[in-house]
Amino acid sequence: MSGFCFARIEVFARKSRSDSRMNRTVDEVLDEAERIEGNMPHVKNPHAPKVVDGCSFEELRQSHNAVENAKQTQKNGRERKVRTTQNTLATAVLSYPVSVEALKKASPEEKQKYLHWRRDAIQFMRDEWGEDYKCAVQHTDEKFPHLHLYAVRTDFDAKQNHPGYRAQKEALANGKSGKEAEIAGAIALKAFLNSYYEQVGQKYGMARYGPRRTRSSRCKWVKEQIANDAHAQILRDRDKYKQSIKEEVAREWAETSTIGKLSFARSTASDADIKKRSNTLFREAIEQYSGQYRNAEKAIEKAVSERNDAQKKAISAERQNSHLVSRNAELESK
Repeated sequence: MSGFCFARIEVFARKSRSDSRMNRTVDEVLDEAERIEGNMPHVKNPHAPKVVDGCSFEELRQSHNAVENAKQTQKNGRERKVRTTQNTLATAVLSYPVSVEALKKASPEEKQKYLHWRRDAIQFMRDEWGEDYKCAVQHTDEKFPHLHLYAVRTDFDAKQNHPGYRAQKEALANGKSGKEAEIAGAIALKAFLNSYYEQVGQKYGMARYGPRRTRSSRCKWVKEQIANDAHAQILRDRDKYKQSIKEEVAREWAETSTIGKLSFARSTASDADIKKRSNTLFREAIEQYSGQYRNAEKAIEKAVSERNDAQKKAISAERQNSHLVSRNAELESK
């Protein structure tokens, strides 16, 4: 049985504006994620993290540290280095609401369910961040297994990877007041959480809100979770069934149609592979029809040549016959 959706996006700078725990630096955040000693006092028995998708920690740090040599163009046209207090790293935390201990004792099907959630959660953030996405790290040394995901922009403006801050900036640019911009940011964050629930959470039995938010009793909450699990199974079965039918039809079509082969290949091939294959088939078709055209031309040329030869022979025979007729007339006159 699953709990409720937990997803959080934050941004961090190289230098904190205060000494508050809530204002950690990029190095502190990455050191905690990498489980470097002295950086995770809240974890009793730290375990080595696992990078489950994307680049390594070293590559992530290198990608971010390029900010040291980066410059920004100001409104007056002058260039300057990126401020150390500018947010340059975006992070997301997505948690799976089944404890690590329970997951260890779970059936193979339940463990597979967790792996499928991990895959879908990573893809969700890949879609959210696009090319800015760098990697996903799995932690299993706290109560619940969770993912830390990271993004670095080429302009190092991490707030553009945060739905709330991005919406606030757009609102201010459109002439909205500060209060209206805050509201726009809150709405954008809510939309982000709704999307995560609709695209990922509900497929794994997660509720959009927890029991405290909905003021549910324990009994009512358990009943809701059982219903959510049943609904989630239906969603996963539906997706699996739709995918299997799609693949079966695609294979059958691919066996009987050239166009089908191209369409079937599209699901696994890159755009470059598809273009290359399409060009190859196009050339083959052109060569085939060009060959047939050349053969037809040769046949026509041969027929014309044979006709011309026949005409020449007929004219020659007619001339010879006329000569013989003329000679015969001469002989008779004598």
